[in-house]
Amino acid sequence: MIVFSFGITKSGSTLAFELAKGVATSAGYEQTLLPEELMYRDGRINFVQRQWPETLDQQVALTRDKLIIVKTHANQPYKWRKRFAEWAEQGLVGAHANSRDPRDICLSMLDAGVKARRNGRKAFADVVTLDDVIPRIQKQFKTFEQWRGLPNCLVLRHKENAENPDTAIARIARHLGVTCNAEAVKRHAFEDAFTQKNKAVPDRWRSELSEADLARLNEAFADYLTEESRSDPFEIEAAAS
Repeated sequence: MIVFSFGITKSGSTLAFELAKGVATSAGYEQTLLPEELMYRDGRINFVQRQWPETLDQQVALTRDKLIIVKTHANQPYKWRKRFAEWAEQGLVGAHANSRDPRDICLSMLDAGVKARRNGRKAFADVVTLDDVIPRIQKQFKTFEQWRGLPNCLVLRHKENAENPDTAIARIARHLGVTCNAEAVKRHAFEDAFTQKNKAVPDRWRSELSEADLARLNEAFADYLTEESRSDPFEIEAAAS
């Protein structure tokens, strides 16, 4: 089975991916790399970005007798849903959709812009203000909704992944249908793997946003923030596990 680990940029998607990867590895499923032509960038991890629908048949065929976790930020076209549903029913594909408070995502994205300009990197260098961030994240939340709506998709929450990983690991293991060593998974995800950790401060929006910017983000992401969660940490209801 191939499991696509989707996350909005700067939503803690790498941590979610490494937790799932650690669960699979601990359960005895070696995480072999897909062929280079199916990968994205330098191929150090299974990260695919433009796989729909050209290489999807190949990916599924190569992972039928395995359990391979693949990280992606890719869009998921509706025309692909029927095929995914058929494969999901056969136990050949699955998905994880990672969520995070959109206000914290925006702050992390702004940090990435500062670092990119300081280090002379192209990615995120054009992210300077909330005007640059908001439309990007709004667009990616629409992609998140597409993934969340797929069959055999587990919704993960960054806050739980980072602060209560034992619960997250248990949910991932149940979804994958395996048993694992939670301590080994945590060592992999939090000590051995590179997770692009930024500040590692929960609910940054509480202290780092001005009143005006907070009101602006609350309005921009109203569909994802209930009245209660405007003052409490954002959560998207997890899929049944």
